[in-house]
Amino acid sequence: MSTDSSIRREVLLPSEVEQAAGSELEKGTSRLLPLAGPTKVVAAQGVGTAMRGERKGTSRRSAALIAAMMLLASACTGSNGEGSLPPTTTSDPTATSQPTTTAAPTTTAAPTSTTEPEPQGPTVDDAAALWVEAWRLASAEGATELDLAELATPEVAERLIFTLQETGSARRTVTNMPVVGEPAADGSMEINDCLLLQPPVTAVQANWYSGVAELGNDGVLRLSALEPESLTGCVPAVLAEAAIAGYEDYWDAAVEYWVPADADHPRLAETATGGHYDLIFELLVDHEARGLELRGRPETHPEVIEYTSPTELVILDCQLVDPARGLYVSATGERLPDIPLTEDGQRDARSAVMLLEDGRWKVSDRQGVVDTECQFAPSTLGVPEV
Repeated sequence: MSTDSSIRREVLLPSEVEQAAGSELEKGTSRLLPLAGPTKVVAAQGVGTAMRGERKGTSRRSAALIAAMMLLASACTGSNGEGSLPPTTTSDPTATSQPTTTAAPTTTAAPTSTTEPEPQGPTVDDAAALWVEAWRLASAEGATELDLAELATPEVAERLIFTLQETGSARRTVTNMPVVGEPAADGSMEINDCLLLQPPVTAVQANWYSGVAELGNDGVLRLSALEPESLTGCVPAVLAEAAIAGYEDYWDAAVEYWVPADADHPRLAETATGGHYDLIFELLVDHEARGLELRGRPETHPEVIEYTSPTELVILDCQLVDPARGLYVSATGERLPDIPLTEDGQRDARSAVMLLEDGRWKVSDRQGVVDTECQFAPSTLGVPEV
């Protein structure tokens, strides 16, 4: 039997040791109890003798304490019989733990603007309204310069009244369509107007006048200048553009309702009106019954030569004739001699009265001269677009 087993037997046999050890284990005590005196460490050899010597010099209390310590040591022994101690954590005594604080993001409020918006000067619409009102007041019977004092300088007021004065005290009527330019650096605005005068001042009703609207020293917007630019005719650009587009559409539609001839084609009513519509309709009825069609679309060069009202004007067109223009039999494609063959480079001069009807510009009358000398637009016969 080994020395260890002898030691354990001699220590564990007394009944008071077993009772003390059992009592400690039942309580679940895991702390180390302090010894009554100094502890001796001895070598493995002679352990039994040393323990017996100690046992003679110690009380039963000391034996119980030693037994409790040995039981606690055996409880901490692993499966391999070696003692194991719980890991220890060493902290730096000089380090002081400080709480960590995360600062919330700082939000800076946008500065509040207290600057008042600068007042806006007169607008293009203001100048247009001023122009129309000045002409309206000047056309009133018995109008004086004083009546226009808030609208025009004395010189401009005098000219307006003189322009609109007819024989005696009667006044002419005026139809305005002003076009106002963007304000200049000084706030002044240029105005151009192809206005209609009835009865006309010259041989034509449409006359082009220009003027300037600007702020006076008193802060009031007035007309400060008025000049005639053309007394031989003009046309508002917006009307000329729309009417010419309607005229081009008329020729595009003709290709649709003539090839083959179809008197009920909707494009006829969209592009022709009045007497001209009646004429084309009758021709279509005849050609449809005979199985004929009119071919060829001329190269057009239209321009406005007369402006008579916001819903009526006249277009002149120096056309380059299509060599294929002629009357054909729809079934066979045979060309009939009713329309003579065209010359190479032949030009025809056509005029058309255009009417604004149901929101569309339509041809109401058309006249022309075949195989003549004419000038493509723009020509000297066209009136300026304002």
